[in-house]
Amino acid sequence: RTANRHILNVDENEYPEMYRPIIRRLLMASGNADIQAEMEMEDDFMKELQDKERSIIEKDKALEKKDKIIKEDKKALEEKDKALEENKKALEENKKALEEKDQLIKELKAQLAKNQL
Repeated sequence: RTANRHILNVDENEYPEMYRPIIRRLLMASGNADIQAEMEMEDDFMKELQDKERSIIEKDKALEKKDKIIKEDKKALEEKDKALEENKKALEENKKALEEKDQLIKELKAQLAKNQL
């Protein structure tokens, strides 16, 4: 490798004859400044795409985490609503029981008043 990571020092004699034309073309391309500039632009573009993809993945993970929290909160609220509904029913039953006791007390007072006469 050279200092430029796009260029490899290759000895075409180390490869089979069928690959040598490709190696020659690649070596000619590596000497072309326009092609080198284009490769650098492609590298920059690929880095930006990778950064964007990484950012999207992180945002997706954050959204999944928030969705999980929302579901847990919703479940907790549903449980609290259920508990409140049960408490409301218990209060209504207690109120009804108190009303029955008040009625019984009135009846007993009326009977006691009758018996004292």
